[in-house]
Amino acid sequence: MSIMVNTEGDVLLGLIEVLVNLKKEIGTNLLQMGKILYKIKEERLYAPQYESFNEFLAMPELSFSRAMAYKAVVVYRVFVETYAAQDLIEGIDPDKLYKIAGVVDNNNLDDWLGKARVLSRGDLTEEVREAKGNKPRPGLLELVEEFLEKHKHLILPREIIYAWESWRKQKKLEVNQ
Repeated sequence: MSIMVNTEGDVLLGLIEVLVNLKKEIGTNLLQMGKILYKIKEERLYAPQYESFNEFLAMPELSFSRAMAYKAVVVYRVFVETYAAQDLIEGIDPDKLYKIAGVVDNNNLDDWLGKARVLSRGDLTEEVREAKGNKPRPGLLELVEEFLEKHKHLILPREIIYAWESWRKQKKLEVNQ
């Protein structure tokens, strides 16, 4: 990696360019890994030496996390095997592709790929949540207002902090169920 610089701003721009290119390579490599892992999983090529696909993933030479491997497989299966969209997904963050994999279909593929290109991860997550019929998560302001409404009786800062932590954990459980 060679970076020529004239000013501090040029350093940052050069480093951003390097990061963007590395991220593209990660996405390309993840798709290739997904293709290989998909073949191994679907054809049970791991079976002679390993009892399960998960055991295969854990072999010391690979040591893939189950989550990472399944994410790569899902992205490959959905966007290459199902929709033959390998050219359309170029440059899109694999994590974003994984987020939209459960909501894309033939009628909305282009729309979702467009959203994945331009939206932040958080905004894309909310779009997917709404598409699945789940209520959007309340914003921090709404949560604080709800907390204060239910805990008007608290005066001491320590009581407020303890009550907030307890209430927030309870709300998190409710939101995720």
